[in-house]
Amino acid sequence: HLEPFDNDDASSFLSASLGAERAKIVVEHFCARELSALLGNPQTLELIARVARTGNLPETRSKLFESGIELLRGEYRDGKGDVEPAKEAGLDAAGAACACLILTGNEAIVRKASANLVEGELKLVEIIQLAGGDAIKAMLGTRLFKADGAERFCYLHRRIGEFLAARWLAKQADTPSKRRRLFALFHSHGLVPAR
Repeated sequence: HLEPFDNDDASSFLSASLGAERAKIVVEHFCARELSALLGNPQTLELIARVARTGNLPETRSKLFESGIELLRGEYRDGKGDVEPAKEAGLDAAGAACACLILTGNEAIVRKASANLVEGELKLVEIIQLAGGDAIKAMLGTRLFKADGAERFCYLHRRIGEFLAARWLAKQADTPSKRRRLFALFHSHGLVPAR
């Protein structure tokens, strides 16, 4: 079993990208806000380092993910600015894609013909039915998603994927009956399923 980083490990890890003094400040900041559980995962530490480089340290877990998403979703290539979706449309598209991956237990979104799908793959066309096709295609090209070639995509960071999915699902569950059905999906024998 892998053990999570302790605070010293987290500080050492962050020192490589932030410097020792800033890393210590970041670790102390997260510990003071009872967010030290976030410091145990190297992937989350990479996100924390990106956000810390902007100068502002988040006060809550939600603010960390919102700041990280803002850094990862933006288009930095001028030639692609015209296809970048509006912020809300893009976040909704990314949330729909992440929700589909998480709720179906699939590991990747693919641009393949049905006959060529393998287990763990979800066709892009299935997700396009839930949110705007152009927005989803554009968001798959952002740093929120990692690409395995030109045809296979997954969220870059599981916790950000979960955050985006929850955000999108909350918007979709806009009536009491929809909320009850959604909550029923998340409980099996009184427990939240692992997938």
